[in-house]
Amino acid sequence: MKLDLAIDRGNGSVKWFAHLEDGRNYCGKFASMILQNRGKADPISVDGVEWLYGATVGSVGLDLAIRPSESGAQGKVDHFPVVLAGVLQELMKLGNVGHELEIENLSIVSPVCNPTLKATYETALKGRKFALKGKQLKLKIKSVEVFPEASIVLKKSSADIVVDVGYGTVLGSVRGVDGYSALLENGSERLLTKVLNHPKFVASIDAQEGKSVPQVELLALTLAKGATSIRGVDLLPLLSEIVPQWFDENAIALLPKLRRIAKEEGLSRGCLLIGGGVELLKLALGDSAVPWATARGCILTETSDFASVQTLGELWAVKSPVAVGGR
Repeated sequence: MKLDLAIDRGNGSVKWFAHLEDGRNYCGKFASMILQNRGKADPISVDGVEWLYGATVGSVGLDLAIRPSESGAQGKVDHFPVVLAGVLQELMKLGNVGHELEIENLSIVSPVCNPTLKATYETALKGRKFALKGKQLKLKIKSVEVFPEASIVLKKSSADIVVDVGYGTVLGSVRGVDGYSALLENGSERLLTKVLNHPKFVASIDAQEGKSVPQVELLALTLAKGATSIRGVDLLPLLSEIVPQWFDENAIALLPKLRRIAKEEGLSRGCLLIGGGVELLKLALGDSAVPWATARGCILTETSDFASVQTLGELWAVKSPVAVGGR
């Protein structure tokens, strides 16, 4: 089976989009965590080493998980073959693709793009041996390309500004301007930590004998499923209070600078909000999310966290499927 494959390995989740030679299209996501297997069923294998990925890691131990955010930009490259194996196994769950795959175009979304990064990924993938569902995978990768996170979305958007609210960072970019116009090391992980440390939530946990405040990764996994209750506490009132304020103080605070740059470039100042953090904003505000964004001169998409990989699919002239795999 031949296919084109796009992967966005974020700090919070891995998003992917696959276009198969027979016209089928799939996309999905899973938590951006991996861990060497510790007796769990259905692992993936790279070079004979078994791995777990996604939410399964959380059932073994969040403290043991390997996350890309732990080693900066290099963390997106480290263990990428394991991430690719996880994506291919997810693809197998959705469609009958067999164990002989030829990836004609592997497109990787990266926060940093430079002339050596493509070669780094090619080297990391060369000669690897993959096994999925206990069977050896015959895999050929013909081409590897790297695309800039956030700004790639402007290739198919009517907006001239994009703000990508990720788990680890908030990125801002303007059409036609090389590099990022703004980068904050203050993504939605900080927002979720703020929720967990809120006095109302802490008091609710303290009132329950034997319960403790959960780790931020567990909260992220819970919210990714669209659930707003954790440890028996409904977080929706807190999210409705904290999330919009955090967005105003962080993501929206970038807009004056980005709009000045857009004006200097002779561009419009409409802004597209994307990223997993935007899905959290939608969860917190419900039907009020679109009016909230419109009042700030911003646009929301239906699947904000899939924006980068779906844009790559559109650049292949492929219609994007409905996203799967939770929030």
